[in-house]
Amino acid sequence: SDIQPAPAEPNEAGPTALDLVICVDTTGSMWGHIDAAKASATQLINFIAATMPDYRIAITDYQDFNDPCYGLSTDYPYQTIVEFTNDTTAIVNGINLLNAPLGAGGDWWESVYAGLMHCIDHDSLAANLAGNLYGANPTSTGPGPWRPGPEVSRVIILIADAPPHDPEPFTGYTIYDIVRAATTGPAPIRIIPIVTGFGVDNPMVESYLDGLASGTGGVMLQAFDPSELFDAIMEAIYVVSRVGPMIYVEDGCTLDGWDWNPDTNSWDPNAASYNIAEDPLFIAGYYLSHTATGHLVDSPCIDAGSADANDPDIGMDIYTTRTDGANDVNVVDMGYHYSQGLTEYHLTVSVVDANGQVVDPNLALGYVEPNSAVVYEGFGSNVVTLTAYPDLGYKVKKWTGTNDDTSTSRYNTVTMTEDKYVTIEFEPAPLYNLSLYVINRGYGLNGTLEPNTPPIDYDPNLGVFGVYRYYAGTDVVLMAHPDPNYEVRSWLGTDDDSSRGLTNIVTMDSNNIFVAVEFGMIGYNIINLYDENMVLDPRSPFPTIQSAVDAAGDNYTVELTKGLYTGLG
Repeated sequence: SDIQPAPAEPNEAGPTALDLVICVDTTGSMWGHIDAAKASATQLINFIAATMPDYRIAITDYQDFNDPCYGLSTDYPYQTIVEFTNDTTAIVNGINLLNAPLGAGGDWWESVYAGLMHCIDHDSLAANLAGNLYGANPTSTGPGPWRPGPEVSRVIILIADAPPHDPEPFTGYTIYDIVRAATTGPAPIRIIPIVTGFGVDNPMVESYLDGLASGTGGVMLQAFDPSELFDAIMEAIYVVSRVGPMIYVEDGCTLDGWDWNPDTNSWDPNAASYNIAEDPLFIAGYYLSHTATGHLVDSPCIDAGSADANDPDIGMDIYTTRTDGANDVNVVDMGYHYSQGLTEYHLTVSVVDANGQVVDPNLALGYVEPNSAVVYEGFGSNVVTLTAYPDLGYKVKKWTGTNDDTSTSRYNTVTMTEDKYVTIEFEPAPLYNLSLYVINRGYGLNGTLEPNTPPIDYDPNLGVFGVYRYYAGTDVVLMAHPDPNYEVRSWLGTDDDSSRGLTNIVTMDSNNIFVAVEFGMIGYNIINLYDENMVLDPRSPFPTIQSAVDAAGDNYTVELTKGLYTGLG
């Protein structure tokens, strides 16, 4: 709830206009969610246009500083892809330009704050960097000016799976700087983070991103799987288009612990009553973030109370706000006090050589995200998802300490029931061949198929369309380009042949991989299968009538749209 000077109906309609920046972490681990955003881009923009017709959208992204201590030489701390516009084509094209190169981002922490300040106040960011762009394009100067006024909802949807550097190198930004920049001035901006992938239920990631949300009047959402991203963005749009129930204070009345501010027409926390307007940085329930327990930043609630914790009238010195259970000392901490701490398990990940010796990270042939984690028993998932990023020309040889030490995949998990130590060894990767085809059933190709991941080599003289070569283990992003009035009808040989999107993935886990796509005229030659209750079978549409018949159960129905059907099946 908010505190307002005038009464309002619960859930009344909110602002009539929307300025939205979609700010995306485009480091290597984000490729799945980025592909999901591309696949649903048109549907997403149509939903926004229908919800708030007076809209402007900008697209930005970030990776990390291109300093070797933090990121790759190709990284950048911020980038504008599309400035504020209501041109649907420009926005969709901008989303399709998002790309998460393998290994981008370097370490686990990313330039989240620079990416956000680029959206909020680029001039301030530029002055802070003093001409040192650390990989950023000098023509990227932010999304453009935000529209002022109470009728405009100003929102940054932050899509990310990793925490910020705090304090951030080169800018010095902390979470408080970002919250202050977003909430001051004539056009306050809300930040709505959508936590993705292994960031979901990770205490470090979510403590920072939830702090950005609560500090700016936003809300943190989750989309662990790429398929959940579209729904999360729609939920964010619904949130910003509504006004929640408010607390109404009548004329002549006061509110305990709050002071009326006529300059901002709002109620502000009263320092004398020890209220704060900052994110308390909760960890695992209502414990506070303490650097003394290994967290990256101290909660503003530490030592923020009215007297010493051992004051007889307070008596909180036998209780704790720390996850390690250390009792409250000095000035009492603000907030809930527990009788004991939490059981916490620590994960450490190291790259080792063939002899099992730990390799200096600067000399290693790859890295793993996250390379460390803390899991609190009883809070969130105790399964940590690990993603390996081998250097170009290398692949995973061996994992130890994981849930599946037989795997040579880039992806693995570890269940934290105690402190765990995980190692990974990399080895040279062979080059594998990839052939791409467009299926022609006698009506022409009606489109093209190409990789969006740059190949190591390409021989146009091999096969029908040439052969691409990639190192083993590479996740190759594929892009289908249907002709006008055509759509993707089916994929064959990909990691997800059930997809009907324009993008797909094939993992180079063997040599001589063949991938095909088929295009069909929109609305024509569609072969669907329905069960006995006329519910569409999720395997639809089928490539041939015979394949639909073979898949059918008792009392199923095969339904064809208009078109000419020829050939076997």
